[in-house]
Order: sequence, then structure tokens, then C-alpha cells
Amino acid sequence: MKKVTIGGSTLYLYCNAAACFDIYEAFGYETGIVDLMTEKGAAGYGNTLRIAALLAEQGELYRRWEGHSPADILDSEALARIVTPLAYITLRRAAIDAVKEGFSPTVEDKAKPRFRDKGLDELEKAEKKTAFPRRNIFLR
Repeated sequence: MKKVTIGGSTLYLYCNAAACFDIYEAFGYETGIVDLMTEKGAAGYGNTLRIAALLAEQGELYRRWEGHSPADILDSEALARIVTPLAYITLRRAAIDAVKEGFSPTVEDKAKPRFRDKGLDELEKAEKKTAFPRRNIFLR
């Protein structure tokens, strides 16, 4: 999920399966999502706003599912009213990064596990305590 602030509104861009199917239904399956956003001219601009709005909708729904307080869901027309030329570049870059992140394999951060199994933690601690010391047989 990518966080971007546009015109005072914070958007959380999340590329999940629902967002992909919505994008493919709206634009067709012939062109890749990133290719749609990187088209030149007004077509690329409109595509980026529509795709960013769909990603932002899924990001907001995911945040609500996690228990965060609800925020407004902006559509592409609202984004068109608040986006500036510099903010458009930031929005497009964040949307492309969100799509790439959505299609990349998920790697869990080992430092901050999402769910902890307390029983498994106790078992791992017990195994560490009872493990036999290992010696190198080639050293005396």
C-alpha cells in the first residue's frame, strides 16, 4: 500500500485483486496497467486518475477493514479537481509503485510479524534450551 497526499487529502493506494479486475473491466485486458498510466497526453492523464481512484478506493476499504477510522473515498473527478501538475507526477509515481507492489511476491518483514503464534514461540524457546551443543569433529 502506498500513501500519498494530494491537495490536502491522503490517499492509500492498494492494488489487490478487486482493483485489478475493476481496472481490467474499465480498460480491457489488452494493455498493461502501468502502460495505461504512462501513455502520453490527456489519455494517460485520464487513465492515471481513474486507476488511482480505484486503487485509493481499495486502499480505503482495506484500512477500514483493519479498523482505522473511515476517510472520504475520492473518485477520479474529485482527483481531477485537486491535483496540480506537480502532484500529478507524485500521484502517477505512487500509483505505479502500488501496482508493482501488488504484482510482486509478498515478503513478510521478519522484524515485525503480523500474527504471533504463542505456542510456536514457546516451542522454539524450549528447543533452543534443550538443543545439544554441537562440536566440530575435525577440530580437537
